Amino acid sequence: MDRARATVAAWRDKHPAGTSADLMAAIGWQFPANSGQMLRAVLLAVDRHRAREIMGNAEPSGER
Repeated sequence: MDRARATVAAWRDKHPAGTSADLMAAIGWQFPANSGQMLRAVLLAVDRHRAREIMGNAEPSGER
């Protein structure tokens, strides 16, 4: 999971407007064939975390 987070975050850095389909085309081959849903979820988490950083609320109360 750590490798997925790091890979997705690095991909997002290079492709800020990329879609989940773009993500899968670019890095999906590096993970088992059934990892698509997990990679999309990691992308969502990366994007959500970055949005919170921008808004100045990186860790809302009650959520980690």
